[in-house]
Amino acid sequence: MSELKVENTKLNLSNETLKNENKFLKREILRRQTQFEKEKRFNDKVINSLPGIFYLYKKESGIYKLKRWNRNHENIYGYTSRELKNMKPTSFLTKDSHENVAKAMKSIEEGGFGQADAQLQLKDGIGGWFHFEGYGFIDDGSHFFLGMGVDISKRVQALAELRDKSTQLLDRNKKLSEYAFHNAHILRSPVCRLLGLLMIKKEEGSIKEDYEIDRYLIQSVHELDQLSRNMQAILSEY
Repeated sequence: MSELKVENTKLNLSNETLKNENKFLKREILRRQTQFEKEKRFNDKVINSLPGIFYLYKKESGIYKLKRWNRNHENIYGYTSRELKNMKPTSFLTKDSHENVAKAMKSIEEGGFGQADAQLQLKDGIGGWFHFEGYGFIDDGSHFFLGMGVDISKRVQALAELRDKSTQLLDRNKKLSEYAFHNAHILRSPVCRLLGLLMIKKEEGSIKEDYEIDRYLIQSVHELDQLSRNMQAILSEY
């Protein structure tokens, strides 16, 4: 009987130990879950506070699929979180931008980093221009890349306007050069006439001849004055 009591006592102690261990494990699991949820909420706040579009892609069956994103990603593109999950990078960009992005993704896989400027393909239309950067890494045998896109629409617009102005200036310069060449020939005639008349006037002649020469001189001066006014009016347009 005494041996049986001893065994029962041991069993009771073992059961009590197991209960205590179970309580400890439950508390530890709850603590870790709370800590995990707290860290997740913090990470979400950090990601959602980023000024641009944040994204995290995972390669599955040879295709990169969206796994994590921020609120800007939803607001800018117009997709719900359910729609965004597992979408491909090219789904968010216009067809004209696919080649640039493909080069950037190849660079990410080969060198760990890639970047590209691309125009957004929104759910309901075409968006602005963004500069995208991506950084690749491997975790537990899986390939990932994460990065951000920043709005550069104003910069792209400014560059386009600058190109237009440069084209206009080049066109104006060409027209001015052509106009200057044309006017050089127009001015040559009255100038040559003036020089010739002045040479004749130096020689001695009759009063009648002097009168005729003066009349031609005045006429030539008026022609030059009119040409000058015409040139000034045309040049004022530029």
